Amino acid sequence: MGANSEVENEPAVWNEGKVRDTLARLSAADLNAELRAVGLDDIVFDALCTVLRDSESVIFRYPAKQKEAKRDALFDMVMQLVSDVRGPDDEERIKEIRRTIEIAENGYREILSSLARATISKLPPTRQLWAAVTRAAAELDQVRQTAVYKTGSTLGTSVQGQTSSGMSTDVDGAAFIYSAFVTILIGMLARTNGWAKPDGRIILPDMIAVDDADLAAAADIVDLGVSWYRWVTAETRARLWAGRLEERDARLEDQVPPQAKHLRLHHPSYADLPDWIAHQRLADVAAQSFGDTMMESSVGDLVMDADGIVPLPPGGFLSLMEASSAGLLFDFIALDPLDTNSYHGCTLLEWVRGYALLGSLATETIAEGTSAVERGFLSLTPDNLAAHLSRVGLSEASAKAFIANATMHIDTDDLFDCPLLECADGSLILLTGAAADCDPARIALSNLTRLEEEFKAKGKAFERSVLEFFKEKGFDAYSIDTKRDGEPYELDVLVPWDDHLFVFECKNRGPSNLKPRLAYNQARDRTKFRKQLQRQIDGLLRHPDMSIAVSGIDPREKTIVPVVLYSLPVADDGADEGICVTDWSSLTRFFRERYVHIKNYHQIEPGKRVLHRIAIHDLWKGDEPTPKRFAEELGYPFQSRLMMARCEGFPSFMRFSDDTFGVTVEWSAGEMDMQRLSDFFGFDPASVTKLRKEATKAVRQVRKKREKRVRKKRR
Repeated sequence: MGANSEVENEPAVWNEGKVRDTLARLSAADLNAELRAVGLDDIVFDALCTVLRDSESVIFRYPAKQKEAKRDALFDMVMQLVSDVRGPDDEERIKEIRRTIEIAENGYREILSSLARATISKLPPTRQLWAAVTRAAAELDQVRQTAVYKTGSTLGTSVQGQTSSGMSTDVDGAAFIYSAFVTILIGMLARTNGWAKPDGRIILPDMIAVDDADLAAAADIVDLGVSWYRWVTAETRARLWAGRLEERDARLEDQVPPQAKHLRLHHPSYADLPDWIAHQRLADVAAQSFGDTMMESSVGDLVMDADGIVPLPPGGFLSLMEASSAGLLFDFIALDPLDTNSYHGCTLLEWVRGYALLGSLATETIAEGTSAVERGFLSLTPDNLAAHLSRVGLSEASAKAFIANATMHIDTDDLFDCPLLECADGSLILLTGAAADCDPARIALSNLTRLEEEFKAKGKAFERSVLEFFKEKGFDAYSIDTKRDGEPYELDVLVPWDDHLFVFECKNRGPSNLKPRLAYNQARDRTKFRKQLQRQIDGLLRHPDMSIAVSGIDPREKTIVPVVLYSLPVADDGADEGICVTDWSSLTRFFRERYVHIKNYHQIEPGKRVLHRIAIHDLWKGDEPTPKRFAEELGYPFQSRLMMARCEGFPSFMRFSDDTFGVTVEWSAGEMDMQRLSDFFGFDPASVTKLRKEATKAVRQVRKKREKRVRKKRR
């Protein structure tokens, strides 16, 4: 009895998982009992505020009167408890969280009311669906058909097109908006019309032809659908990243539509910038990989016709994009091209090939179509698509798994991941706007992340790649996997270098694709990983024999540099925590080349280009790399610092109703012209401009000589 009573009387401690389960049940009584048991000291109160802000269990995007009433009762209880235990100042923090949720739900309710009043809502659901999807596809098609390349940056080119209203827009941006709208629209209609099945599949009514009146009626729903997507993103960012939502009288504001009477504002924090930087860096790495692939003429020889039999990479490719994408996956992210593990039914190469085939089919459809509808939709049967996938390298089972995972489900939040729609007659429709020109490896990683694939098998493979890399560079790198005092210690890679000891904790995580919830969870993971690594370092210093037994190195005699190393381009400024968070691309770039270059491609003749590079920054600051410089770069690599320097905020607008609008702030990568680059890296822009002109002149001379030779041969 005594032993049992001691256990029963142990003080309760904060249990986040238990509190989240209680919130999911919206049980005010259980939460009250839990909070009174653990107490509301500063640590618990801060944790409670975090959970209330970031929980999806206490916000309702669609009306749910009974659940809303239970949620309100729960907040009433929390406010009273906090007021009693901690006082009015802390009660105000709970009120602020509650007000943020209220403003967020006001936005959703107003959009739903506007949709209910829209002309298209008077149409049957099937006609609503296909009118809106066709209208969205036509808008994207208009941008694609008017697209031209625009060179405006030393860092590459963008593709600009025009909307139906004559506005200039980026093609990638238009595709993103198209994807967001169609995803939101189908999710809404599937929920309200019973098209979502218990297993999560969405079975849509068969596609029908729509007329001009239907398309005109769809204008409102396209606008409101995009606004819904932007509001989801804005209010989620506000709740997760400690931003702020505010409602104002629009008539007191400048630069708002003249009909606006009310305004909802999202004031973001800067806490989500590391995720935006990681996203942009991955895009830059992909662009670099594609540029390098274009320069390798031998790769083009392996590009084969998608209608034939094509082996999986690296034996063959469906496009240069696939070749570039596979290179990104295996060279930059350190995944094994020979990996035969199954990830939700397919190997990594099969995932890449599946999306490459969808991209090839979409590109062909767009090229051959004579109307926006013909270019926007491709009807397929599951059997024919599976057979085609089998011809290009997938097994029969893998082909079926890929089709299932690339077909839109009720939990799909990115049309690029799932560009196939399933119809009632059993056919599939490929939305070409979401499949064309996409990077198949990045899409594969994105969808696997959505499917909660943790790449556990790839974790060890990544560790081996890191270990082998340092050994090939001449370092006596080693690992530790042991126990001391019953505690496990797994230090993935340790690299001694002069008086330094670099300790790497290797992590494989998929990209967030700017999804706020996923980005937030990954940021929390980074905090957790830092703490885990610090525990490992503390143990290493308490038990130096762990290192001495393996390598003969006493860690107490070294300057230890702890590093959380990601396979994807994820990096934080780790100066405050004392633990670096960096990525494989940045790490290998430091050793691969001393200088940072400006790259310029020049066309010599059809199918032949040359690359001219100009050094603008010395990474090593000397003839050889040093551990001191390596540690500095690991602290915050120049690639992330450069992207931060390019970051610019811009207003993004949304419409809730005829007289209510919203504004949020999104991030974009500003033009990095020569002056801004020189300010960042500290080089003389005049000298670089001179070298570029000289190279351009030399290329012109080579072209002229070639043209003379061609003319002589023709004679």
